[in-house]
Formats: sequence, structure tokens, C-alpha cells
Amino acid sequence: MGLGFLSVLFFLIAFFYGINKGFQNWVTEGIEYQNVNIASAITEFAYGLDLGGMAHRQVYDTLRKGGVAFYKQFLDPIGVKFPANLNNAALLNRAFQSAASIEKLSPDRTVYKGVKPVEPVDLGMAQYYEFSFRIFGLKVQSFYYFYCLILVSSIFFFFIRHFGDQFYCSILTLLAALHLFMFIYCAEFLPPEHQWGVGTVYSSRFIAILCIIPALHLVIDILKNPKFHLVHLISFSFQAVLLLWLVTVRGSVLWAQLWVYAAIFVVALSVAGTRIFRQFWDSEALLRSVYKLISWPIITFLFVTAGFSAYANVSTNPFYRFSYESLTHHMIWHSVYAGLGQHPDWHEKYGQYYKRNGHLFTGDGMPLFAAEKLLETKYGIEPDYIKSDLWGNRYRATERIIKEAYIQFIKDDPRFFLELIFIHRPVILYQAIKHNLERVLKNLPVYFYLCFFVSYLSLLTILYRFWLTVRQDMFLMLGILFVGVGGALAPVLSTFAVQLAINDQIFMLILFGSTLSLLIPLLIFEFLRSRSLNILVDVLLGRRGFGDNAI
Repeated sequence: MGLGFLSVLFFLIAFFYGINKGFQNWVTEGIEYQNVNIASAITEFAYGLDLGGMAHRQVYDTLRKGGVAFYKQFLDPIGVKFPANLNNAALLNRAFQSAASIEKLSPDRTVYKGVKPVEPVDLGMAQYYEFSFRIFGLKVQSFYYFYCLILVSSIFFFFIRHFGDQFYCSILTLLAALHLFMFIYCAEFLPPEHQWGVGTVYSSRFIAILCIIPALHLVIDILKNPKFHLVHLISFSFQAVLLLWLVTVRGSVLWAQLWVYAAIFVVALSVAGTRIFRQFWDSEALLRSVYKLISWPIITFLFVTAGFSAYANVSTNPFYRFSYESLTHHMIWHSVYAGLGQHPDWHEKYGQYYKRNGHLFTGDGMPLFAAEKLLETKYGIEPDYIKSDLWGNRYRATERIIKEAYIQFIKDDPRFFLELIFIHRPVILYQAIKHNLERVLKNLPVYFYLCFFVSYLSLLTILYRFWLTVRQDMFLMLGILFVGVGGALAPVLSTFAVQLAINDQIFMLILFGSTLSLLIPLLIFEFLRSRSLNILVDVLLGRRGFGDNAI
């Protein structure tokens, strides 16, 4: 119970720390993306219009005129400037209320004219805003409160699942402490002064860390296959739904879902290796092996996954599935191709090929230019092919063309690609993590070091006391986290290592390192205790005297 109290204490410190830092006042992470998501949420919340993730055009336009915008044409008339509007809670709340109190909405439902799809970002963020409004009211502060509700809920269900288990309650305490650290990290390192800053924990660049507790809960139960209990089922199902939903909020969280599938694969592999292949001709043994594989955690996760996929498919506007202009997620191949520019020799070797009329295309412009050039040089198609008469680009078609351009690049220069993936990008990622942590550690408040020191000694004492019973779980946890760290780093190493978007990777690395820092002293204590015991036995049996060299 004491560890549960300590976990709640860390959460409360984090919550009020966020309040003190103004986390509850932000609309951030590219306001011209988020205003569409918020408009979609208000459309469903205030008007009851089920548009499948689209925003009513009048709601969207009213939000922008109220100051939820980037462009001067909307901000100058109300006397505000970007980025001061991003955390002006009074202005944002007035804009929300205005958008929710339009007297008569147009019945026009034509795409882009009457309703506006969300930009090619993760569609789940619109649901995040909608749920925030429904639970805490139509105000910008609701976004922060909802984030904290998700966090404390995942902590609660993890705790009731492992209530009375000293080891896993210790791990939960460590997780809560690390969430407090990440709140401080967000405030100290991820400043929101520019358009792509973070500013708050519910930014889509930061929200991915919410996936770690649910994913860890699922992986542990799948590997350990505990005895069925209703409380276990409810907690497991909640965490499964939460994880799957978070993947729709931030697509990069997919690594956590794959982490769960990796656990299922390990179970299947262990069953196949120890039972099926060795006793293939023994039908009873085969049935027992299959029964072991079809455990209640695995069946529950697969069932929840199928149900959630069906719900997401039915609740999403079909336009997102068939149109060339829209996607329900970030442009993956766009990010992958843009990551090529991280090679230190990129500009020297390929810069001249990404110029048009004296303009050098870099960053987000580089993949689009590559797609246009591929169309021209390989297929004789004008670049306007990827432009849309409805809105901007044909993002779905553009993604496919960028993918082909990326594959063609690898074929043409495989050495350049391999150098980037296996040499330069790990170095870039290491330098980014090192730079981020060094900056944060210099600004950590004294009370955090005190809390961490006390908590570390408490956890070490508890684990040492129950070492014989938790030893196996400790090694299992280390293996689980090792795979999790690999899964978290994989998308960053294969796409684009951006300092502002490696937050879940940093969390996993610190979690793994903290667990390892607990294990090493425990192994040393075990070694010393066993040596001391052997010496005592030898003395009692007369094999050595007290004055002999003991160790």
C-alpha cells in the first residue's frame, strides 16, 4: 500500500507542477493543424454532428477568426500576434465558446466547402479533444486535465492488477517517478516559443509517453499468463483499449503495439520449442501446448484489437479511406525521405539535385520535390499531378510516390543509405538524447533529486528484502524493457531523429537504466551474502579459521 501511495504522490507532484508551469493553457504543435482537430471535436461535442472526424466549415472558420490560427489575416483584427495566442487561455476559451454557439449551421456537407477534413496528421487527436470537452467542459484547460486522467487511470489499473506484489508495485513507483521527470523535462527542454515547440505534455510530440504503462501491463500479463480473475480481465482490457486508441492519437506509438505482439510471439515460440516440435506425435501434449498458447491475455488482446479496429473503421468518415487528398495519420514516407537529409554528406553530394530556380529544397520540402522529380524524369508526368483542385496536395498519392522515390534512392546509392542508418543516425540520436538530458539535469529542482534518492533507497530495500521471490521477475522485467527500448528506438533510427520528438525513447532508456541500476546492487548483495554464508559454514566445519583471508 505504501508503494501505491508513493506512486500517487509522484502523480500529484507532477500534476501541480504542470499547473504551475501553465501546461493547461496551451494549443500547440502547429496550430494550423490542431485548429482543425479542435473544430472537429466542437462539431461533435456542441452540435452532435457525427461527421466521422471532420469539422464543420463554419466552426473551423469561427475558431480561426477567434484567434486559434497562425496567419495575420485572422490575428491582426483582434490585436494578437503569434505565438502569444497559443497560451492565451482567455482568448482560446472565447474562441471555443464562439465556435460552439453559432446560431444556425449551414446544412452544406460537401467536402472542403461545407465540412473540412483533418489535415494529414493522426486523426485520434480530434477524439482526444472531444473526450476532453465531454469530461471537463469546453475550455482549453480540459486538454491537460484529460491527459492527467489518462495517466492516473493507467497507474490505477496497473496497481490494482499487481496489488500486494512488491516487485511490480516497485516498478509502478518507478514509472510514476519517471512521469514526474518527464513533466519537468517538458517544461525545461521543450520550449514552445516557436511554431513547432511542445509547450505542454498533451502535445502530439509528447503524448506518446502515455503508451508505456499500458503496453508494459499487457506485455507482463501475456508473458506471465496469471490465473484468470475478473479484476485482471478488466484492467487488462482497459489498458489494451487505451494503447490501441493512443496509436490513433500518435502513430509513432505503433512500436508499443508491436512490443505486445513481440510478447505473443515469444509465448508462441516457447510453446513451439518446448512442446509441439518435441512431442508432435503426442496428440494430448499437442493439445496442452495449444491450450497454453491460447491464454486469456492473448485471446483478450486479439479480441479487443479486432473490436477496436472495427469501431475505428465504422466511426471514421469514408472520405479518409478513399480520397487522394486526406490521410488518417502522419505522412510516414514523407518523414522517412526527409530523414535522408541527416547524412552529413547530403548537401555536398545531392544538394544540387534538389534545387529549382535557385531555391534549395530541404526539410519537408525535400520529399515533395523528390516526388515531383520522379514523376517528371521517370514517367514524364507533370508535377501538378500531385496537386489537388479540392485542397493542397493529393497526400495519399504523394505518399505512394515518395515511397517509390525512397526505394529508388536506396537502389541507386545503397552505401549512402547504410551509412546513414547504421553509422550517422545512431550518433545523431545519441547526441540529441545527451543534449536533451544534460540541459534538463542542470535545471532539475532540488526536491526532485531528494524524492528520487529516497525512492531509490526505498525500492532497493524492498527488493532486497524480497529478493528470493522477485529475482526471476527482475530478470524478466529487464528482458522486457530491453526489447521495449529496441522497439522505441527502431522508428527513430529508421525515419527522422528529431530532438523535439524523442520523448518516449528517452523515457524507455531511463526506465531501462533505472531498472538495471536496481538489479546490479541486488546481484552484488546476493554475491556477498552467498560468499559470507560459505565462509561461515567453512569456519563452523573447521575448514578455515577466522583469521584466514575470507575473500
